[in-house]
Amino acid sequence: MDTTSPELETALLAWVNRFRLSKPVESWAELKDGQVLWQILHEVDPEYFKGDLPEATAQTSDSWIPRWQNSKRACLFAFDCHS
Repeated sequence: MDTTSPELETALLAWVNRFRLSKPVESWAELKDGQVLWQILHEVDPEYFKGDLPEATAQTSDSWIPRWQNSKRACLFAFDCHS
């Protein structure tokens, strides 16, 4: 059950789409594999957030594990960058 308010979802999608992404994000579900977060982090600091995530986009829709691995890597790098 998704408890995210429509207002929060709309605001988050508007903020995400302010970045130069490979394609516009149109739904909340497009954020679940960590790819968009990684693109945003790369735009913020391309020297620190370089390279690719461990799981390719094509693989991330089949199982929750690759999506979790990508999200985990993006979060770990984001936290490490500012510590």
